[in-house]
Amino acid sequence: MRFLNMPKGERITWMDAARGIGIVLVVLGHVERGLVSGGLAASPFWAGLDFTLYTFHMPLFFLLAGMNVPRGLSKGWKSYVSGRLVTVAYPYVLWSLLQGSVLVVMSAFTNGKANFSDLLTIGWKPMSQFWFLYVLMFAQMTIMVLDLGLARRLVDRPVVLIGMAAVSLGACTFFPTDSLPQQFFHSLPFLMLGMALVPHLSSLEAAPLMKQPWFLWPLFAIACYLASRMGTNYNSLWVVPAAIAGIAATISTALILKGRWLSIAVALGAASMTIYVMHIMAAAGMRILMSKLGVPHIGWVYAVACTVSGVLLPWGAHFILARLGLLHWLGLAAPKRRKQDVAPALS
Repeated sequence: MRFLNMPKGERITWMDAARGIGIVLVVLGHVERGLVSGGLAASPFWAGLDFTLYTFHMPLFFLLAGMNVPRGLSKGWKSYVSGRLVTVAYPYVLWSLLQGSVLVVMSAFTNGKANFSDLLTIGWKPMSQFWFLYVLMFAQMTIMVLDLGLARRLVDRPVVLIGMAAVSLGACTFFPTDSLPQQFFHSLPFLMLGMALVPHLSSLEAAPLMKQPWFLWPLFAIACYLASRMGTNYNSLWVVPAAIAGIAATISTALILKGRWLSIAVALGAASMTIYVMHIMAAAGMRILMSKLGVPHIGWVYAVACTVSGVLLPWGAHFILARLGLLHWLGLAAPKRRKQDVAPALS
């Protein structure tokens, strides 16, 4: 498997580019939800945008995370668990406490009414966007337990992975919308799908269809429209075709990017954890500032400004923290390997 045999430290460019595209969509999704809950965006357009974004942008991140699972498992369960604790659990706890504290202080100016007692419940009640890290940790541990229980690696048994994914998708229909169990059972299949794709990455990259985003995006729009007409929510079984089409379209777009656009997408992808944990505070701060300055409450104006701020301010912070050598300590990057173990990243 090319992916498992890559030199340590080497990155796959299109995966970072896909993360870069995805993180911008995540910021936009949280911005529009903030505007809707704050009464700044009330037209049906925003409800449609919300459904469209949430059908696929978080499944995209679970699928990309799944592509890294087989290599982690190949190092043994002790290394795998310690890696997840450092790169998932630690940033979850640290940034839940940091963001929660900031939101309590700013609660007089934001849509939410946070208090410090909320910080005591993060062990079983994730705060805001951090549900992703919470569910990701449990999903990755579930994969490890299943992998240890089989005679052969899960990544070498795609039929078993797909069967488990189907069972998980069926299970998510029995839980309330947006509950943790539903989020877990809906997200786990995409992690498994990412694992199942690992042995076929070379074929995926070379497939003619994966270089046709102008076909895949309309296909996604059709699938999303059909799912919305069924009156379902974005975590249901019926949106899976739309989710897969949206993920394929995003990867396709990442595969054909060139020049400056590719560089920007890759850089955003490399900083995606920093953007993810900081963007709520950056976007909320911009919305408060615009309101204080008397900017007219026009939904799309606030959406653009807050999305740009939610991406660029954390992105700038990422570079500063990288220069100061603080990314690892803040849970925003994996620990640095010894110099002799690191190969140059793909350009």
